[in-house]
Amino acid sequence: MTMTAEEAKQKLIAGGRILDAEGQADLTRGHISVRMPGDPTRFFMKPHSYGFDEITLENIVVCNLEGEKVGGGATREPRRQDYLSGRLPLR
Repeated sequence: MTMTAEEAKQKLIAGGRILDAEGQADLTRGHISVRMPGDPTRFFMKPHSYGFDEITLENIVVCNLEGEKVGGGATREPRRQDYLSGRLPLR
C-alpha cells in the first residue's frame, strides 16, 4: 500500500517529536524531511526557524529537488541543506 501525502506529513511530525524527545533538538537549527509520495521531485520538510516539536500540518514546507519552496504554509529562507535533501537517494 502506498503512503498518502497526509501520512507522510504525519510521519514528518512524528519524526520531529521523536528527535526532540531524544534530545536531538538544537532550538530551530535541526533538519528533517520526507519525500512526497507519488512525486519523487518534491519533498516535505520542517520549516526554517521552527523547532522539531513545533512542526504542524499547517507549517510543513514543500520543496523541489533544488531546495526551492514550492508550497506549504510557513515562510522560509533557502538553505544549503534544502538542496542536499533533494539529492538523497530514494530507498
